[in-house]
Amino acid sequence: MLKRVANIADAPEQPPADGVGAAGGTYVFDSLGRLVAADPTAASWAATVCPDGPRGVASLRDLVGEPRAELILEELLSQQSANRIVATLAGKVDEEPPFEVELRRLEGADGPLLLAIVRPSATGELGRCDPLTGLADRDAVEPWIAARRRGGNGAVAPFAVLFLDLDEFKQVNDQHGHAVGDEVLSTLAERWSAAIREGDLLTRYGGDEFVLLLSGIRTRGEAAPIVERLRKATLAPIEVGGVAVQLSVTIGAALSERDGNEPAGLIAAADADMYAQKAEAPQHPRPK
Repeated sequence: MLKRVANIADAPEQPPADGVGAAGGTYVFDSLGRLVAADPTAASWAATVCPDGPRGVASLRDLVGEPRAELILEELLSQQSANRIVATLAGKVDEEPPFEVELRRLEGADGPLLLAIVRPSATGELGRCDPLTGLADRDAVEPWIAARRRGGNGAVAPFAVLFLDLDEFKQVNDQHGHAVGDEVLSTLAERWSAAIREGDLLTRYGGDEFVLLLSGIRTRGEAAPIVERLRKATLAPIEVGGVAVQLSVTIGAALSERDGNEPAGLIAAADADMYAQKAEAPQHPRPK
């Protein structure tokens, strides 16, 4: 049950039992990022953040840092591009493990609220969150691949790398503006996330390029059903501010059992495969 936190004096004085800077638990923040409710563990964390009595109130900034908090409040609470963000963040000190924060918008009686669920990182690895799409960014690729090498016998678990590049996306920005383009990218990120499996990792690699890491894949045939779902999800029209946008995606693939298991080589192989496919399609030639 969540406990109302009118001010920090209402929270328990004891620090979290697990000693982590941001205790696992459930938090609710108002539209200004101020903590208004928490479960007992989370309220205990709040007491350690603002221990000076009723004038101090813990905030979203204390949980995720000021720059990221500003982005979250802008994106989620204004509903400009997302209604859910999952990020893996560093602990408050170097010795602490990373933790995962899932954030969702709620509709409160007095306006929007932000629900934050904090838990240990499922992978134990630190990654950054792309503020537009809520996906992991390109820095998450190498740790994910490194984790495939950690088998007890030193073997590398098979996996595939898909490189996704939107076709003609520049025209969306040119014709409709970057705000529409951003909404399209955010919508596609949500669709693609729903099309992949538990344990796979979708990252925004840069601009309109995305990298998808697929665990347990040995052949192109095994990846084919996922590729087809991604293509179908992309082709469905996206309505933004009265504008209907329809795009396609070109997807290149690299396989760990064929192309090695070094991140740079796999990304390059998947990227080259993607451009080879574009070159075969007259409407999508490789840029010079």
